[in-house]
Amino acid sequence: MGTPNSALTQLMTSTWAAANGSPTPLGVTRVAATKAYNFAIYSKNSTRVRLLLFSADDLINPISIFEFDQFRNRTGRIWHAAIPESQLKNAKYYAYSIDGPPATGRPHEWHAFKAAKLLLDPFATSVFFPPTYERAATLGTDSNAGKAPLSVLPKDEAAFNWENDVPPRHAGDLVIYEMHVRGFTNNPNSGLAANKCGTFAGVVEKIPHLRELGVTAVELMPVYEFDESEPNYWGYQPINFFSPHSRYASRTGAQVNEFREMVKALHRAGIEVILDVVYNHTGEGNEKGPTFSFKGVDNSTYYMDSPDPNNPYAYADYTGTGNTLHCATPAPGTRCTAPTARSSSWWWRVCVIGRAKCMWMAFASIWDRCFRVTMTDRSTWIIRRFSETWRTIQIWRACA
Repeated sequence: MGTPNSALTQLMTSTWAAANGSPTPLGVTRVAATKAYNFAIYSKNSTRVRLLLFSADDLINPISIFEFDQFRNRTGRIWHAAIPESQLKNAKYYAYSIDGPPATGRPHEWHAFKAAKLLLDPFATSVFFPPTYERAATLGTDSNAGKAPLSVLPKDEAAFNWENDVPPRHAGDLVIYEMHVRGFTNNPNSGLAANKCGTFAGVVEKIPHLRELGVTAVELMPVYEFDESEPNYWGYQPINFFSPHSRYASRTGAQVNEFREMVKALHRAGIEVILDVVYNHTGEGNEKGPTFSFKGVDNSTYYMDSPDPNNPYAYADYTGTGNTLHCATPAPGTRCTAPTARSSSWWWRVCVIGRAKCMWMAFASIWDRCFRVTMTDRSTWIIRRFSETWRTIQIWRACA
């Protein structure tokens, strides 16, 4: 996921890893030293994993399919592969097809593998919704080829120029503006060009308005990927925890850099950026809901099953959304600890966010546990707690 540090580079360029892939880091990583891409995905209970690569011209028929070998491409619970750039051809997108045993009815064995479904990488940093996307195709067990969101294959790009950006810090003068990126500038009366209305770029152009109001921090309602056709206006049904929402970009495929540009511009104006994050559930709902990623990757690992015999659904629904992520594990990098807690780390490292907010109080104890165990790449984390009229919120601030 991104560019590996020196220790990871040494691991990933070893003779064995160069041929079969490395189990770390999860996601997709371009390894410049070997001119290859490393793919790694956690799926404890699966028995077959395939990687499908697609060109921009054909989103139905993959240009290449890589079959993971149980003995060469699996380390413990992680499937991995190293694919030379020359074999990627003109691939722009990728997806996984994962199969495994049926549900047994026993605890922790309520699998939901659907081999025909194209699955998003839980660690994808950019997601593409094709014009032919159909939410109905995410239901059931039939193939959703050509109608499914796809993970975007990261390319070798020049490092983003942060221009010595330093996130501002406010105390007594903290004035927070809670903002929905789409709603803030979507109305034509915002005076913006049509392609910038309701986007990260639109927020940049309205910074003078925020300063005129005396705002010193913006609290962004969820900005990572979700399915707007649910319908889901507010963004509280995430399908990926690493990718900025593609519909908030003014240019197709530019969501990561436009998000960075927005953060940099806000910081330059002395305005902090707070993320409203949802780490206790996803937009996949219960067994009647869609399959985008986690369900098909390893349902028994990512979600909590219901212990209530009177619950008509298999999923524990402590969130009121149909499912609850399973974070109760002490081991870093396992279960949903990896995509949730590491997500905050990614937003800090790649997008330089000053703070991340976990808004659901029911999730606080779970998140706090994951947070303490996995957030080891920042030297200090400060917790600030404050109250709104109907909920209590914790804010984590990353300090260098």
